[in-house]
Amino acid sequence: MEAHEIAETIHEHGEPEEAHAAPTHDMFRRLTAIYVGVVAMMLAIAGLGGAEASKEMLNANIHASDTYAFYQAKNIRQTLYQISAAELELLAGGGTAISPNHSAKAAE
Repeated sequence: MEAHEIAETIHEHGEPEEAHAAPTHDMFRRLTAIYVGVVAMMLAIAGLGGAEASKEMLNANIHASDTYAFYQAKNIRQTLYQISAAELELLAGGGTAISPNHSAKAAE
């Protein structure tokens, strides 16, 4: 017997070819399932990290907004004090539109 005859005999009396193909197909499915599981896990971790970064960004934005509101309030108060001081100086300067009694109060 020659080698090609032995190969034909093995194929004739051996298991069907579908039986040999199944483990390869099953192995592909297992590897694909593992790969999809790993990718899903990585996406979940990235999603959690993104949510944390988004929360930090929101907190920083709120802090910046509060700081700017404090600055605006302080600036408005300072401007109001300057205007009131200038008005008192004008009133104390002896304007003719006010009475002497009010002028004395403004000088205090």
